[in-house]
Amino acid sequence: MQKKYPVSAELWTATQIQRSINPNTGLIEGDDSGYRDMLTLTGNLRTHLVVPSVLCRPAYDGMGALGDSDASLSLPGGLEKAKMVLREPAARVIDAIDAAIRTVTGGECGIVLLDAFRSWRRQAAGFARSTKPHLDAAGINPLNVGDKIAAFIDAGNKGDEVFSWVNADRRAPAYTALVARLEADGHTMEQIRAVAGGDAATPDAIQDTLYTYITVSANLRMGPAADVPLNFECNAHAGGGAADIMIVRRGKPLNLVPLDYQGPPSAMGYMEDDANYDVFRALLGRDQALRGWMSSIGFDPNDFSLDDWYELRNMQRLMYHAAKAAGCTYYSAGTDAGGENWHFEPGNVVYDPITGDVLHADHTASQYPDSGNPGHALQILGRGAYAVWGGADGHTLAVEHGLVL
Repeated sequence: MQKKYPVSAELWTATQIQRSINPNTGLIEGDDSGYRDMLTLTGNLRTHLVVPSVLCRPAYDGMGALGDSDASLSLPGGLEKAKMVLREPAARVIDAIDAAIRTVTGGECGIVLLDAFRSWRRQAAGFARSTKPHLDAAGINPLNVGDKIAAFIDAGNKGDEVFSWVNADRRAPAYTALVARLEADGHTMEQIRAVAGGDAATPDAIQDTLYTYITVSANLRMGPAADVPLNFECNAHAGGGAADIMIVRRGKPLNLVPLDYQGPPSAMGYMEDDANYDVFRALLGRDQALRGWMSSIGFDPNDFSLDDWYELRNMQRLMYHAAKAAGCTYYSAGTDAGGENWHFEPGNVVYDPITGDVLHADHTASQYPDSGNPGHALQILGRGAYAVWGGADGHTLAVEHGLVL
């Protein structure tokens, strides 16, 4: 069995990233909207969690992308000894990508793994961190959430673009009770209807908006849903089938933006539009976090040349093609909305990125070929397909493996 990638390895850096419409979703490639509503294969505990063989720098346990200590990155909910683990096929995919990049670059470059399996506690904490600047900008605090529902939802949606929220659990009695209470509150529902479309709002749109309000509140533990439990079954990292990776050369990442950077430069393919070079240069002139990142990886933020731009663009192309050839999908919204050019989701069949040969196949592959976590299954197989790596099983395995949550 072979799945030969259409672009040969020697042409990866010379071949543009072209994001067409995915026929399985009707969305641009990389947009996995709807992944949190996918079906999952439950009780799949045979696919164990293992540590990949690549360079590991656990970002959310306080290690920077350059291997330095960075406590500002730390989030609660990590694993014992800051281990980073993935479902075994996903780990083998990451190893295969690393090997392919080393081959193509003559051993000069490899990859670094920055995050892998992620507990629901860490997911919610990361969402809270990514949302906080937007809450602060809107002047939202625990005392005025109920009067600023539109801005509260907007802040949550912006935070979700980089560090996604965990769904509120609709099955929980606390959720049902809260919905009834909010629906009886005229002040709340007036704001919910306005966000949902005003006088033109449909009942479904109103319920969806109410659900978003409750979900953001439940994740932030701020507002009316502070006690509503979360359902992490379909979160991208919760099942152990998603990895945050960057190309490194001599230990330094070669990525345009740092992990969790919010904005258009984080989108996959952003660098394919040369007009964005001047836009990025202007941004680099005023964004201190971006300037610090660029300096740390060996580029002068005061003299970021077109050659520098092309060098980093070629590295993004190399990562994109190697990962896709290995069987991965990725997450990125439209190029104007941003995304995560570091976030990749392997499948349950591992392909050699250079030859297309199958290197490893999970026991689920015979019945659910090329499935994986919910975002991957959505993009490869479409809505209604089964994702074989769900969050509940991932958490059960983490406990069974002695990786205390």
